[in-house]
Amino acid sequence: MIHYPSDCRSDNMGDKKRDIEHKFLLEVSATYESLPALWKIKSDDYMNRDKKADAYNVLLQKYKEHFPEATLEELKKKLNSLRTNFRSELRKVERSAKSGAGTEDMYISTLWCFDAILFLRDQETTAPSRNTIVVDEGSQEDDDDVDSTQVSCFETMKNPNLFHKLNKN
Repeated sequence: MIHYPSDCRSDNMGDKKRDIEHKFLLEVSATYESLPALWKIKSDDYMNRDKKADAYNVLLQKYKEHFPEATLEELKKKLNSLRTNFRSELRKVERSAKSGAGTEDMYISTLWCFDAILFLRDQETTAPSRNTIVVDEGSQEDDDDVDSTQVSCFETMKNPNLFHKLNKN
């Protein structure tokens, strides 16, 4: 049997290549974090197409340091892939925390870039839902004793005045 030095085995070469790529992608994620126009939904720049395009160009130039032939489309796919994996891991971590698991049983993410893109956490949480039921304020009934915790959505649709009173409380 032939024994090769550890750095010549094909699996280690793949590991080294992957490690180099991961290290580079951590640099890309740091650049991404510095460009809130691309990820921070509440930023004014997020809605500004010109600033967003400029930010993508900055990030693409960084990405091309390791992937010279990369296109903006490929970069966006990579970001989407990382964010999708991050969301999945974040859900597991949050479910584990909500379950009341002890510190020994808490889920710890195995995603290699989880900590590096943790800045996205606030962007990935679901926003509270809004009720868009239109209320007819023309007819008013006296339902002052309404307990909002015991009123179903169906009941508010049958009686719009009830919905109006609940929203005032």
